[in-house]
Amino acid sequence: LSIEAFTSALKSTFAEEYQYRMVQEYLGFTHFYLGQSENQQYNFNQAVTLLTETLQYYTKQLHPKAHALINFILGNSYYELAEFDNKAFHLKQALHAFEETLAVYSKKRSLPELLILRTQLRIAEIYKQLAVMENGIFNYQQVINAFQGAWEFVHKKPDFQTEKSIILTELGSAYEIMAESENRRENLRKALDYYCKALENKVLPTALRFEVLQQKLGDIYYQLSGMEKKAENSRKAIELYQLALKTYLKESMPFEYATTQNKIGLAYCSLAEVESKIENYHQAIQAFQNGLNMYTHEQHPREYADTLNHLGNVYQQMAKLETNPDDYQQAISVYQKILDTFPKSSDPQRYAAVQTLLGDVYRSLAESENKPAHYKSAIECYRESLTQNTMAKSPMEYAALQQSLGIMYCLLAKLDDKAVNCKKSIESLEQALTIQTFEAFPMQFATSRHWLGKTYTLLAEVESKTANCKMALTSFQNALRVRTIDLFPLLYGETRKNESLAYLLLSESEDKIANLKKALHSLAESLKFFSPKQEPESFARIQMDTGNIHLKLAELEAKSLHLKQAVAAFENALQIFTKSDFAQDYAMIQNLLGNTYTQLAEEDKDSAFYQKAADAYQSALQLKTMDSFPMDYAMIQNSLGNIYQFLAQGKVKTINLKNAYDAYQAALDVYTLERFPMLYAILQLNLQTLARDLAEAEAKPEWYTSAFKAYDEALKVYTQDKYPEKYAALKKEAKQLVLDLQARKLL
Repeated sequence: LSIEAFTSALKSTFAEEYQYRMVQEYLGFTHFYLGQSENQQYNFNQAVTLLTETLQYYTKQLHPKAHALINFILGNSYYELAEFDNKAFHLKQALHAFEETLAVYSKKRSLPELLILRTQLRIAEIYKQLAVMENGIFNYQQVINAFQGAWEFVHKKPDFQTEKSIILTELGSAYEIMAESENRRENLRKALDYYCKALENKVLPTALRFEVLQQKLGDIYYQLSGMEKKAENSRKAIELYQLALKTYLKESMPFEYATTQNKIGLAYCSLAEVESKIENYHQAIQAFQNGLNMYTHEQHPREYADTLNHLGNVYQQMAKLETNPDDYQQAISVYQKILDTFPKSSDPQRYAAVQTLLGDVYRSLAESENKPAHYKSAIECYRESLTQNTMAKSPMEYAALQQSLGIMYCLLAKLDDKAVNCKKSIESLEQALTIQTFEAFPMQFATSRHWLGKTYTLLAEVESKTANCKMALTSFQNALRVRTIDLFPLLYGETRKNESLAYLLLSESEDKIANLKKALHSLAESLKFFSPKQEPESFARIQMDTGNIHLKLAELEAKSLHLKQAVAAFENALQIFTKSDFAQDYAMIQNLLGNTYTQLAEEDKDSAFYQKAADAYQSALQLKTMDSFPMDYAMIQNSLGNIYQFLAQGKVKTINLKNAYDAYQAALDVYTLERFPMLYAILQLNLQTLARDLAEAEAKPEWYTSAFKAYDEALKVYTQDKYPEKYAALKKEAKQLVLDLQARKLL
């Protein structure tokens, strides 16, 4: 009726223009209000047409208040029309109208407070929608400007408490979104500040509950934990999420309960990175499992899979901390459940991502058990992931997977089918390097080059030694273009250590001395990082390798010098490889020291080195026992016997003769006639010599009985049929001993 009356009135003749424009204005307003309930698009279009015309009369200069009010209704009409068509156009027209409304207020002309506030809020809402459609960062900055303008208008006023909460929350949300694109830390802090103020305001709009705001705050603290104050921010996030759970009960709000539990799990994972790792990972596992009890694959497939994913990752971390294969098996079980729920056909990208994670678990599990089988399982998973992550579709994932495959094949080559697996490793790593170039991805380039060097070194052990060693060295040198000692000292040291192995192997086929010295230089370079304090175990192993190379050089030049340098390196290794902490390494080095001191004694004609050799062998025997390591035990006892024989030429003759005799006897516990006949015979001849010397030294003829017994045992090997010359010589020697003893009336 109003529309009919105003439309009819417009057809009349008016004495003054303002009368016509007033009717036109009322008609426009009426169409707008009617559009709230019926024939919406038509009525809003009519309102736009009529109100646009009235603004020709109601200018900002002559009729500021009317100009502001008409633009407010015009802006709302355009805003409503945006829901039907030409969304961006209508929103921008609405924006212009609302800005015209505020322009009146900015010129110090008074307007109703509610009109001003609603205009500012509507401007902010328009920019939010435009941000989704175009130029997000610019428009979100405009959202912030609009809400800050609204806040400046209302924050000191006693009224508008609900609007204040809306503004503060919206500002927090806008800064949170801005943080995804720029100035992450600064914008998150601002978001946190506004959310906290909203929570302090106590009066929230119906649509915004306290627990929602608490969860938003928790989200911000969790995100900040990745950038600063990890422990403090993680704990605050957990506290806020747990407060939200007082409302999000699993019985009444199962989805919200599960989502919050999932967030608690992630926050505990963050906290575990800096303190109480095992305890916090256990808390994370409990939270994720609480969430899984509410999520179902049918109703919440994405959330269900994401939570399983997080749970698998935690089990993997737990396994690394506790060195417990059971945790790896738990991770495998969880990832397998995802694959069973989301097969390749239903979600190929998730399927591929989980296959990659499974490969990583098998790779880690191989460090503790069943290496070949787990390496093969990892390879199978990575290859399956490659069916989705092709070079064309996902070049970075493709390269990473090819790198992982190359590493797995290299590790497998050490245990099984060396040549075949080395060649597969090389093929995969070369594929990775088609993407991982030095210029584009230097770190990945260096990693692939490093493993390529290791693989060529392994391959050189079984074929084309010289060529493959040189390929290995080229790869290591390429890796060192990135892995410099200044930027990446640990990686530099690792590559230098592996480079030394290639030089060592190359020395077997060409330029022996030169390549051995290059191997020493590489090890010396690696020791610039692998110090006893920073990397004690690596330091000790490099020292052991250094000692072994000096032993090889001692066979070629400056024997005494290299032997002494070998001793120094082995002694350095023993700073770390103590009897209590590294028992087997300790025993191995003591054995090497015994061998080295023996050679030094022979080279320098210094019996003091024989005593050091004996001490080293005795130290080795504390761990290389007859029961645990029979072959090592026998070998060391034999060496000890030889040492004591030499020492018997000195002042303490009798004691050393007896020590030698006891050592050879101990060796015979392993080197029996049945198992090692030649070693048995040699030891028996050594025993007969010692028995004769002891008989003379102690003037005890009964030792001659032991000597004759030793002759008889040796002749069980050196028989007349098999060794006629040796048999004859031993029989002659024994007969001569009998004649000598008879002449001396000792027999």
